[in-house]
Amino acid sequence: MSLLSHFCLCLQRKAGSCCRCIRFLLVFVFVLHIHGGHSQMCDPADLAALLAFSDGLDTKAAGMVGWGPGDAACCSWTGVSCDLGRVVALDLSNRSLSRNSLRGGEAVARLGRLPSLRRLDLSANGLAGAFPAGGFPAIEVVNVSSNGFTGPHPAFPGAPNLTVLDITGNAFSGGINVTALCASPVKVLRFSANAFSGDEALAAAALLLRSCSPRRAVLRRARAVHALLVVSSTPSSPTPTTFVANQLLSLYARLSAVTDALALLRSTPRPSVVSYNTVLSALCRAPRHAPEGLRLFRRLHASGLRPTAPSLCALLRAAGELRDRRAGAAAHSQAATLGFLASDIVPTALLQMYSQCGAPRDANQVFDEMATRDGVAWNCVMHCNVRYGYLDRALGQFCRMVRCGLPPTESTLSSVLSGCGRAGDCRRGRALHGWVVKLDELDPDMPLQNALLDMYSSCGDLDTALRVFERIETPDLVSWNTLIAGFSGVGDGCSAMHAFVQLKAVQFDERVVPDEYTLAAVVSASATLPAMFGGKPLHAEVIKAGLENSVFVGNTLLNMYFTNDDPHSARILFDSITQKDVIMWTEMVAGHSSLGEGELALRYFFSMLQEGYKVDSFSLSSALNSTAELAGLKQGEMLHAQVVKSGYEGNICASGSLVDMYAKNGALPGAYLVFCNIQRPDLKCWNSIIGGYGNHGNSEMAFKLFGEMIRDGLQPDHVTYISILSACSHCGLVDKGKFYWFCMMTDGIVPGFKHYTSMVSLLGRADLLDEAVDLMMKSPFAKKCPELWRILLSSCITFRNLSIGVHAAEQALEQDPDDISTHILLSNLYASLGKWDFVAEIRKRMRGLMADKEPGLSWVEMKNVVHVFSADDECHSQIDDCHSELLRLKGNMELLDTCENEFMSIYLFLNFVS
Repeated sequence: MSLLSHFCLCLQRKAGSCCRCIRFLLVFVFVLHIHGGHSQMCDPADLAALLAFSDGLDTKAAGMVGWGPGDAACCSWTGVSCDLGRVVALDLSNRSLSRNSLRGGEAVARLGRLPSLRRLDLSANGLAGAFPAGGFPAIEVVNVSSNGFTGPHPAFPGAPNLTVLDITGNAFSGGINVTALCASPVKVLRFSANAFSGDEALAAAALLLRSCSPRRAVLRRARAVHALLVVSSTPSSPTPTTFVANQLLSLYARLSAVTDALALLRSTPRPSVVSYNTVLSALCRAPRHAPEGLRLFRRLHASGLRPTAPSLCALLRAAGELRDRRAGAAAHSQAATLGFLASDIVPTALLQMYSQCGAPRDANQVFDEMATRDGVAWNCVMHCNVRYGYLDRALGQFCRMVRCGLPPTESTLSSVLSGCGRAGDCRRGRALHGWVVKLDELDPDMPLQNALLDMYSSCGDLDTALRVFERIETPDLVSWNTLIAGFSGVGDGCSAMHAFVQLKAVQFDERVVPDEYTLAAVVSASATLPAMFGGKPLHAEVIKAGLENSVFVGNTLLNMYFTNDDPHSARILFDSITQKDVIMWTEMVAGHSSLGEGELALRYFFSMLQEGYKVDSFSLSSALNSTAELAGLKQGEMLHAQVVKSGYEGNICASGSLVDMYAKNGALPGAYLVFCNIQRPDLKCWNSIIGGYGNHGNSEMAFKLFGEMIRDGLQPDHVTYISILSACSHCGLVDKGKFYWFCMMTDGIVPGFKHYTSMVSLLGRADLLDEAVDLMMKSPFAKKCPELWRILLSSCITFRNLSIGVHAAEQALEQDPDDISTHILLSNLYASLGKWDFVAEIRKRMRGLMADKEPGLSWVEMKNVVHVFSADDECHSQIDDCHSELLRLKGNMELLDTCENEFMSIYLFLNFVS
């Protein structure tokens, strides 16, 4: 509200407030007076400067109203703008000042006395003379184009705020004062149509763009300078042209405009080593341009120029980006020949190259041969050793570095802590943490704090990791991701979800918005929780974040659904993702295989091959496991061929699955042949071959292999003893079974359900039914696993033990009243003893249960395709063909039966006659 409005309101109020209203009126009048005065009056010093500038000028002819000593209100003069009485802008463009007696540079120098002048426009006035070298302390924009000023380039060294300088169309000569211009934030420089030296001006322009404002340099301006260079260069003066080209090449290198840089280098008549080095450095910064960098170095070598240390550093960088160890070794040899191994930069570049090429031994050799080592070299070699798993060597170098008096940086400690985390070495990681705390001059930055957090998380010490996290003042997204991934690694889904909820609460800061790594980690952790409470809400978060097509997140979502026995949701998700990778296909194969859906697993595996994806050892192993469960030997042999074709014969994962597939299909010679070709079989391979021989009744071979495994130094696990006890059960070796049971207990292995089933089956087959009952009653499975009682009941049928058999049936039916198999076994027990009334009663009860029984499935393999049928199946695509074939077979059987009867009648007749 204005002061006048306040005064009007005052008049409407009580008379007691009149004094206050009068005060408002006085203030209002005073402000109006001051405001009006400031719109006309100007500072006396500024007035004197303007009068001195216009001394002798015919202002009337120039159309400059108010200019002259007769009018002191200079702020109202033509072209003058003021702020609080001080002149801030002067616009006198196109006033023909030179024709109206203005004395050029001498007059302009008087404007330099205006301390607040920010904008000056004297363009198109034909002014001549030398432009003043000083003054104008507050100037920001200068336009003196289309005049006749002479002398050196005006740089305004005392103007720290100069942003625009237009001196086009004058007679300035010499060079451009780049040093002065770089002291101010010049954004626009126009200097064409002057008497500047071509090379010197272009070099200065390129240097100005490169040195003053490299981040704001625009490629369009650089190309404009390049165009001027092409126009101004002459074959007779190659040396200045090379100098200019080097400045412009440096500018292109900063802008990563490698195509323009290469074009300029080719057009330069005599490029120097500096020219080549500039372009080499730009090419070798990006992997996609590294091959061109190698070719350019060969051009440098062929040109007869001697490469310098920066040349070799660029070459080594290109070799590292391409992982080309041969090219790197050649550069190493050339560096030794040229004597650059004693320099400061080439050995460090060699370290980086060998690290990128996967040659830690060569990197350590280069490091050991270095005469002097700076902190960068120490960091390079330690990072290389950590990267390739040589933690002990990296820690040894860390101690040597400290003893040499070089203080380790945050980068050094981050690298070594990362190595401790990868190796799971929490003890030495804690020691490094203590060293960090004790070092007063070290201020842990965010990467170092995140490295500490990652080390404890990777080692599984989440309590300490959480304390480290809580001490970080402002955790970034890497901190949150590391913490959530740590909880995921130890299977603590609840804590991971809690951390994710906390992250969502602080999401207002853009730096901590969850990304795909966050969501992948928390989804992976949620696999331990029910999908309804963890995974599916997170799936909704993924869609909300727009990451539903992220392959990285999609893989963890698939794993979550399979872990929660929800293959249907996994298939829907898989079909919705447009761009799939080999890991996603492998997840589908492995997921269905782990859930016992071997047919679907194989279907996805063969679809994966048809899509052109290269299978890995894990997908092959999962497919082989499926064929083992389906007893599909032919498909297993096809997969064996695929293993050989893919080059995974020596892979322990694929070879172990091959042994298991052949063993479960009864092809024991094939299983043994594959097993013998494994260089160092692991425990899984031993278990597969022992189980194969044991389950197929060759207990002698199973025991022999078990002894060989012990002699090889492998400790048997619970799976090994399942295979051995199963072999004893199949062959009825009670004493051997009891011996191995004792060995298992001695090894500290707690018997599981399958151990008890094998032992109960062994005792039952030997008619040791009472002993079997005693063993079962001591097991934790007697009250929750009816399968044990059914095994005992089956043995009771063999030996016609009614009392124990009925007891076993009662226990099994108490736990599973609707089980058909128990009723059948009990019925068979009564039938073996001739108790047909009990048999009829049980059969009657079974008919009521059969109504709700789910149909069984059958698999038939034909022409390398597995067909699935169920009882009373009328939906199969080839059911009509099946019916026709069955009718044909039935007819043939009936015909054969008739023929056999006729032959039998003839045979009996002939015997009777004889």
